[in-house]
Amino acid sequence: MLKKLVLSISILFSMVASAQMQDLEQLMNNKKLIAFKPIYDVDNSLYGYISIYQGDKVDRYNMKYEYLILDKNLNKIARNEYIQKLYNFDVVRYTRCTKMGSNLFLKMDHDEFEGHYWDTKIRTHRSLDLKNNTISDEFYFDKGEFKNLDIENNYIKKTFKKDLSLFNLHAIGNKETPGFLVMEDYKDLENVYKVYDLHFYDENKKLKWTYNFNANGTIKSYESIEHFYWPGELLYLTVSKRSGKKLKGISIVGLDIKTGKTQFEYKLDDESSKYLHTTEIKRINNQTVIIGEYYPENNSREDWEDRLGLYRIVL
Repeated sequence: MLKKLVLSISILFSMVASAQMQDLEQLMNNKKLIAFKPIYDVDNSLYGYISIYQGDKVDRYNMKYEYLILDKNLNKIARNEYIQKLYNFDVVRYTRCTKMGSNLFLKMDHDEFEGHYWDTKIRTHRSLDLKNNTISDEFYFDKGEFKNLDIENNYIKKTFKKDLSLFNLHAIGNKETPGFLVMEDYKDLENVYKVYDLHFYDENKKLKWTYNFNANGTIKSYESIEHFYWPGELLYLTVSKRSGKKLKGISIVGLDIKTGKTQFEYKLDDESSKYLHTTEIKRINNQTVIIGEYYPENNSREDWEDRLGLYRIVL
């Protein structure tokens, strides 16, 4: 009886989901779907979804696109058209969408095919105002400035070919302190040890603080920020210590999101550890909770196949 009930519910859910998707296709007049991404809210919970559709070509260098915003129950919130400039030999990949107040921030990679792989030439963003249902021009971060993407020759490769690095811009939808985390990202992995600071800009794109790490980093010994988590007044960083590609240790660092000052550092792994840990950080009932899986230590320190179990740490 229970199996029949579960089967009936599964079939009903599939029928409802299929009908909703068909309605969306009709709503967008069967336009080509370019991207479908989840939208994350202030607490990293699911807010809804954004769909990007390709429309008609305006001219040689411009294409008409359209976005559709849905809530988490697939109800329409907003819809509008915009113009996407076409760059020679360039593919635009929409990689993430984050909610900051009444704005959404879209992250996009401009890639070109280099022999056997796609190479990201520049990482850009758009701001989507939910109140006015408008979308901004593309902008990016470079050398301490937010800049509009304005390329006259339409060649992404020619414009940015000399750049050895690009900047990762993370929109922080924090109620107390909304803004952007900015960190350099070298295209060549052999230069990853050269990243030594993390910047925070407020929602008006003004620099508020800089967190310095990896001060004496070399390819044989350096620190790298792997993950961010921002539930409230604290910004949590997962920081790895490496020698080349070899993992040497993992620490959890808590920063005051308003000032960038270190509030605590919790060392999870070092070279003497018998186990390796994956990490996920949550803020529950005013406590910092670290959860994940743990694995036996081995020579490579990154062989994640033989998991031993789960762990939970409350700070």
